[in-house]
Amino acid sequence: DRMYEPKRLRCEMASDTMDPRCQGLHVYRYCQVFGKKQMFAEAYPIHQKKDCDQSLKQFIDDFGAPDVMITDGSREQTSSGTAFQARLRKNKIVSSVTQSHRPQQNPAETVIRELRKRWYRGIFCTNCPRCLWNYGLPHFAKLMQLTATNAAGLNGETPLGALLGETPDISQYLDFAWYDWVWYKENAGLDVPHLGKYLGVTDSVSNLATYFILPKSGLPIRACTVQQVTYLELRLCSQI
Repeated sequence: DRMYEPKRLRCEMASDTMDPRCQGLHVYRYCQVFGKKQMFAEAYPIHQKKDCDQSLKQFIDDFGAPDVMITDGSREQTSSGTAFQARLRKNKIVSSVTQSHRPQQNPAETVIRELRKRWYRGIFCTNCPRCLWNYGLPHFAKLMQLTATNAAGLNGETPLGALLGETPDISQYLDFAWYDWVWYKENAGLDVPHLGKYLGVTDSVSNLATYFILPKSGLPIRACTVQQVTYLELRLCSQI
């Protein structure tokens, strides 16, 4: 039945497993990245390389099933008995494997290089811990999706807009920058304000904007009542 079929993306999509070179929070070790030549990027933290099929399922649920999926020759993505290949066949996606030692044939390699560059720049500017990559990489991938550019033939469009054919909503990403100091309230906004660090926008089924916040406990939480710490408050805190 057509109503149970995933949305189709009439394009080629590439995928590759990124090694962030350190263990993230919640015991994440790798990041599965999906991308294309127009610098579209989406990142999903995974525990093991063999979990790449779960990230493929999540990508199809979030955006749709592409016509072709380009991967390198890794066993987890190309072996006939893997869950990744089974997921491709189930969603009628053609598997295309690049030649050995030809990383330039996989657009995901270029996307990963740009994503890693932005993540390292975020670490340098904010001095945040490297183990936060499982929040930072998805956040910077979203920013890549929503940033209008003239590169790669986009002519002022955003990569997400070129992929889906509609103008994306960027309002949730305008209030805070990565690892900003913020005030947040728990218990549906009824608690007293607490100080924390901003870790990105989280998916929510409600109409309220929900964010990942790093409190003083060091375990990220979700909060929907979030305000930015003002410049005057930062100056007063620095003088204490």
